[in-house]
Amino acid sequence: MGAPTCAAECDWLSARSVQAHATFNLGTKLQDWVLDSGGYVHEALELTETSPCGGGRGMVAVKELDLESATGAPLILVPDELTMSTAVARYGFQHYESQGAPPMAELDLATQLAMLLAHERVQGEESFYAPYVLSLPGRIIMQKSVQQSVQQSAQQSVQKSVQQSVQKNVQLSVQLRVQKNQAPCAWACEGDELDIMLKNTVGSSPEKVEAWRSAILSYRQSMLQHAEGAAERYKKYFPLTPECFFWAMGQVLSRSFATADSDLVLLPFVDMLNHKAGADHPELINIGGDEEDRAYCVGSMAYATSGDPITSVWAPMAVGDELYIRYNNLGPSQGKRASELANPGGGDATPSDEALLSLLSYGFVPPELLK
Repeated sequence: MGAPTCAAECDWLSARSVQAHATFNLGTKLQDWVLDSGGYVHEALELTETSPCGGGRGMVAVKELDLESATGAPLILVPDELTMSTAVARYGFQHYESQGAPPMAELDLATQLAMLLAHERVQGEESFYAPYVLSLPGRIIMQKSVQQSVQQSAQQSVQKSVQQSVQKNVQLSVQLRVQKNQAPCAWACEGDELDIMLKNTVGSSPEKVEAWRSAILSYRQSMLQHAEGAAERYKKYFPLTPECFFWAMGQVLSRSFATADSDLVLLPFVDMLNHKAGADHPELINIGGDEEDRAYCVGSMAYATSGDPITSVWAPMAVGDELYIRYNNLGPSQGKRASELANPGGGDATPSDEALLSLLSYGFVPPELLK
């Protein structure tokens, strides 16, 4: 099989219909949220829904960025307080643990982060993280019938910066439905969609196609069982369904990174950038005098994909060039994706083949993993 096209290389929607909700407007609202919260996007960059890398969302240069301007300059800064992490999940869910919920710390990291994301999805526009959560692939359509007692208040959406303990006596009847194409993960696909993904990735080898299909379906079954167990664990404390958790797990495994503290984190806005080997990896840096004043940074660094030691240079950008990030830990950064850290589905479902593991998580196989 020859080298993949750009779409096969880094666009996880290449063989999928573009989500109706994943619109340009939602992306720009997310950018506004980041900027209003003290973040930064270089004036030479602009969000697009037709990126050169397969036609999905991404960031492109609309002005030339010469070498002098690119050297040492952050192109994107996302404040740490906007990120969703396992540390935030463990802290926030103490509210439910005080009511008798099982400890969040008993769960693997990917499940902890998925539980937080599912919780914020249920909160809808009331969530602190709504601009980010609503921009993610796979809309959950919610219908609520609410009976609220006279007693005022609200159970605070789990946040890092604001934790209010206010009681709310609300009875919710919630019906959740997850649209198709909910996440790029191969295990979230079925039928023709999975067939197309396998054909575009594996090629014309029937044996390999069937071997990969079997592994993907096994992982899917494991994940469905995991979603049932997760919903059962917490549905007493907030209206969590297996479908909502299944969606959240797909987002976590396809989008999250590991932190230097060995936690997992979702990076709003940054995770809209497409993958390319040798591109920069998002790093948490101090941006002010206060140790708490930190942000995740993306620059125009270009790393050699081989060699010892691995070298890097600052790269200029011409008009129309796309800004990439590196998803995995191939290269000098130690950051990893969630799929490299755990098997949240349980059992022996997670394969050892890195290319197959990438397809399971991202919906594509980076060319550096193709043999």
